[in-house]
Amino acid sequence: MSDPGLNLFCNIGSNFADSNGSIVYSGILKFVLFELLFIEALIVYLTFTNLRLFISVGPLHRSLPDLSNCLLFFV
Repeated sequence: MSDPGLNLFCNIGSNFADSNGSIVYSGILKFVLFELLFIEALIVYLTFTNLRLFISVGPLHRSLPDLSNCLLFFV
């Protein structure tokens, strides 16, 4: 009779490498990578949203030129 703990360890290890020994991303690694990308995208979105909010209500609002006409010119 084999040790169930050893079988579990071997099965977990087989998720990380195939028969040639190259690394295969398991479901756990894919989930972690997806979460990191999601958190990074959320940080970037919140940063630009807060920057836009600061420019629109802050002291820079009066000193910056209105760029909407320039954007319409390029479109």
